[in-house]
Amino acid sequence: MEFCYLLSEESEIRLFILYPSLDVYVVSGSMEYSPRHYKASKQYEVLSYFWGDIGDSDTIFVNGCTISVAKSPEAALRYLRYQD
Repeated sequence: MEFCYLLSEESEIRLFILYPSLDVYVVSGSMEYSPRHYKASKQYEVLSYFWGDIGDSDTIFVNGCTISVAKSPEAALRYLRYQD
């Protein structure tokens, strides 16, 4: 896997679709971009990926790319995801 950067326009928000998994070590999903003032048809939860010390990071897989995030949000994603 290659490392990627997730760029978006100022007028967009990023919505991470968290994939279910039984694997306790791997967090993966896909990223969707929506207009900032978008009325979402689905419910979603907000989690900051800037939470915690970015110097103490881990990786997640997004759209087939490896992304570096702080350990705190990575651990939260592992906890929040469904197993199936």
